[in-house]
Amino acid sequence: MSVYLTIDPYCEAQWRLLLARAEALTGYVLDEGTEDYLVQLLIRVATHPELLSGLLSLDRLTAQQPAGRSRLEYLQDIGDQCLLFAGLFPDQITERMVRLSYFASLGRTAYQQAHELSSATPYAQLATGFLSVVELLQAMHELGEEGSALTPLHAFELWDDTGSDRALRYIQALTSAI
Repeated sequence: MSVYLTIDPYCEAQWRLLLARAEALTGYVLDEGTEDYLVQLLIRVATHPELLSGLLSLDRLTAQQPAGRSRLEYLQDIGDQCLLFAGLFPDQITERMVRLSYFASLGRTAYQQAHELSSATPYAQLATGFLSVVELLQAMHELGEEGSALTPLHAFELWDDTGSDRALRYIQALTSAI
């Protein structure tokens, strides 16, 4: 994703600018706390690429809570991984023969349970607006030279399972079949 190569991974202002551009593309605006959370998540992943190796294991997402971690940390980790998978790495989902909507459901549920444990506002917005935040991340990807993070199949599945307007517009841009 070349757009990320031009960003200083430690520069919060650059991540915020990229996020603002994605918000302008999608029309979805995060509240300040959720924006802070998402920017910190992107910085953490960009500065510690080894965290992405955890994304490659579907087993980690569905495994029992590891010893030594709080329930809140575990739920946050699941929500974050589902968000990153669905938003930035949908190709990894396809390789595992799982639909994007599975990750949306799992991530939404994890953030909802995290909110119930902590009452933190970002978890509430991430739970209720999970699909919109996924679409923000996908829009960030589109801002790069590679274009959409979605394949036509991803877009169709996302639209079919969730009613995503953004996925429908992507499909309509590709074909006149819908």
